[in-house]
Amino acid sequence: MLTLNEKHAELIQQTQSLLTLIEEKIPHAAYKEAIRDLLHDIQADEHLITVLGEFKRGKSTLINALIEQPLLPSDVTPTTATINVLRHAEQSGTTVYMQNGEIIDDQVSPQHLKSFTFEEGSDLQDIHHLEIKLPLGQLGEKMVIVDTPGVGDLNEHRLDVSYSYIPRSSVVLFVFDATTPLRKSEMEYLTETVLKLSFGEVVFVANFIDRLDEDELEETLDYMNTRLKKVMKDVPFRLFPLSSKDALCDPQNPEFVQLLSYLKKQAHQGAGSITKFSFFEERLSKLFTVVQQDIEQIEDMRQATDTELEQALAEIQDFNQQAKVHEDTLSDYIASRKHEIVQLTFKSIDHFEENVKESIRENIELFDGPKFKNYVEKTIPVTIKHQIKGWVNSYSPQIETLIKKLEKEILNGFSTLFKQEMSLLRKSDSSHSLQELGLSIKTAAKSSDTTVTSGLITAGAGTIMVLLSGGLLLPVITLAGFPLLNKLLGEKKLAEAKAEVLPQIDEEISHLIEKLKTSTGQYIADEVDQLERKAFLRFEQYVASYKQSLEFELAKRERKHAENHPDIKMEELLSIKN
Repeated sequence: MLTLNEKHAELIQQTQSLLTLIEEKIPHAAYKEAIRDLLHDIQADEHLITVLGEFKRGKSTLINALIEQPLLPSDVTPTTATINVLRHAEQSGTTVYMQNGEIIDDQVSPQHLKSFTFEEGSDLQDIHHLEIKLPLGQLGEKMVIVDTPGVGDLNEHRLDVSYSYIPRSSVVLFVFDATTPLRKSEMEYLTETVLKLSFGEVVFVANFIDRLDEDELEETLDYMNTRLKKVMKDVPFRLFPLSSKDALCDPQNPEFVQLLSYLKKQAHQGAGSITKFSFFEERLSKLFTVVQQDIEQIEDMRQATDTELEQALAEIQDFNQQAKVHEDTLSDYIASRKHEIVQLTFKSIDHFEENVKESIRENIELFDGPKFKNYVEKTIPVTIKHQIKGWVNSYSPQIETLIKKLEKEILNGFSTLFKQEMSLLRKSDSSHSLQELGLSIKTAAKSSDTTVTSGLITAGAGTIMVLLSGGLLLPVITLAGFPLLNKLLGEKKLAEAKAEVLPQIDEEISHLIEKLKTSTGQYIADEVDQLERKAFLRFEQYVASYKQSLEFELAKRERKHAENHPDIKMEELLSIKN
């Protein structure tokens, strides 16, 4: 039985052979670029290990141990302030990717990287991420480590950490402090974000075990395992206790060796890699179907008479002359469906708004503590933020499902139109290749590097969150403008104080809901508009390819281009597929 690595190599060979066949025998094929894209994706496939943890958890020291050198700043004070992507290269160097798209090549050294910490850096918000290239001997050329910024609360992580890196990671390495394990914020981020986003395995590290004695360590690990089992439920997990400091000093440290061995195994053969491989296999299978249908179409042309070929060519020319009418009809339909998707989404948001306001009112009415002002200004905004994030996470897959359904309708419409207009030479139903190939639209979500989504939260959620004022969802609720409030609180008239602030909170919620509508509406419009552009382009390419096949067949019969464009046979495709 082949290993996953051997299957991966075989898949590359199949895809390369298919591309070579098409380049030689059907060079005008509209799907040639799709095969080339798949080959690139398989060959460039990397295994991401994203390292998460609140600040002062020893993440940078652990990564230094993994790369076998003290490169990343890991003193008592420095805290990583940027996303650092460590990738294998023979020559070391750093590339700074700015938010505005500017790229700056730079040096790589521990002292230089210290300028990208919170303590010494400035204008760090202008940096998207750093790419650090260096030899990764013990990890391998395909392994990529993502070092995430240190934060006091994981829920405040930059959105691209949550919605870009975690869903693409073969392994998520979650680092805890064994001396203060499993804080509430850590468990919330694990359950509400990591487990819903990740498609690979989540591996846990209990760091700083050198600070505990034997009895304390045993008690701590029992406690962590018990808590994590409740969160992970039936999903198996591994918890590795270690000291990142000891691991950096001694690469043969037994606890570290166990972790390293496990990471390498899971990155190449774990659930994430298996899922990605299945996705690549599915893409290749669809391409085989498309090529098979195209060959059947070419075989139909070979059996046709010269008159039939010329009539089919005339049909294509007539069809192209009517293209504007067809485009206008389909554009009107797409605009109507886009409006429906937006209205369905807004209806859900309206219902969500009612629920948020009701739950916040209940929270305030039930409050009976001494610090009401602090509760309203601090706790309530966080609660509202989490509820909005929850709606985005839960509803965005439904939006993507509606958009995907529209994609199928568009492709089916094009396919039906082509079959109706092209009455000749339609013995084989090759127009189905449009549906088989699909459009794979992921524009606003910036997930064109493909692979997979978790199925629970999609890249669309991240896009919507970013559109919401860059993800700054925390409502600003201040009671400074309520002069009667202190008087009411001083007189212990809590009920009257609650009545005083509820209208302002309702108003702030309504303001956020409007921003949510604007963001989701913009996301839907951007996705559908790009879907429409891609669909028209794909159809134009398909029609052009069909026209060229007719012209090549006619030219071949006139003894033109015969040597340059040899016949393709179905057996050639089957030999690659099998």
